This record gives sequence, C-alpha cells and structure tokens, in this order.
Amino acid sequence: MNDRIEIPKTQFVTLLDSVMQWAACSSFLPGEVPPPEWIEPDPESCQHWLEAVTVMRAADTAIERVYVQQRIADASGDGAARSAREAHRAEIARVVDDFCGTPPRLPAPWPPSRVPLKNEGLRATTLLALAGRFHAAAGRMEDHALAPELGIGADRLFEVGLGRLA
Repeated sequence: MNDRIEIPKTQFVTLLDSVMQWAACSSFLPGEVPPPEWIEPDPESCQHWLEAVTVMRAADTAIERVYVQQRIADASGDGAARSAREAHRAEIARVVDDFCGTPPRLPAPWPPSRVPLKNEGLRATTLLALAGRFHAAAGRMEDHALAPELGIGADRLFEVGLGRLA
C-alpha cells in the first residue's frame, strides 16, 4: 500500500481554506439549540483550532503590513522602494522563522493572545495551514516585488510542517 499522496500546492491551499471555514469549535451562540444528535467538540481539538486561527490572523496581519508598507514605499520613489523592499524581505523571513521556532513567536504588532502557544513549537497542521496562507498571498500578489519572498516563506513553512508530521 502506497502511503504517499501528491497534491499541487494550490489545491492544498484550497483544502486548508475549506477546513478552516467549517472546523470551528462551535458555531452556536449562547441560547441556540444544537441540531439533533450533535456531538460536542473535543476541548483539545478546540485548543488546536483556536491556536491555528490565532496564528493565521497574525500571519495575515504581518503579510498585509509589509504589503501596504511596500506599496507606500513604491509610491515614494525608486530609492525608498529598493531599501524598503530589502527590509520587507528580511521581515518576511523573520516572521517565518518566528513561526517555525521553538518556542514560536507571533509577529508584532499583535495584541496578546488568550491562546498560549506551546513551547515545543506550532503543530504540523498549523504550520501547513500557514504555508498555505503564505502561498495564497504570493499567488494573489503575482507581480508584486514581495511575491517571491512570500513563496519562499511558504516553501519553508511547508518543509518544517511536513518535517513535524514525521
């Protein structure tokens, strides 16, 4: 039996996005009645889901921040754009290093999280979801100067995430 599957990154990103949309621990507001035969979610699974959502939002914030700052620098002129591009490439690499680290760190600025991150590092599934997020951002930016760096970050996150699965 072959224990290996292959899937293009773009399809993997689509799969992760769909999982993140329906995997909520509970969509019920206080007082709402769950459907018949509803099975309560596992508290440990909810913690993993909350960690993933927290990290995804931190990643989105970091990606949006460097993108907006680079657009401002691009509008300012060539000299500012070049120096900003180098700083933003380094920032993207640092954010990826922070996510891959043991213990992981959320990129600043980010408000303190009520979801503590484990000292042993982010779970493989969270890193793979992050990789999907970086890959999707690189694809959406296409011709933007930072798109290749986001792709490199996605590759590193995929590599570390898959390594933690083993």
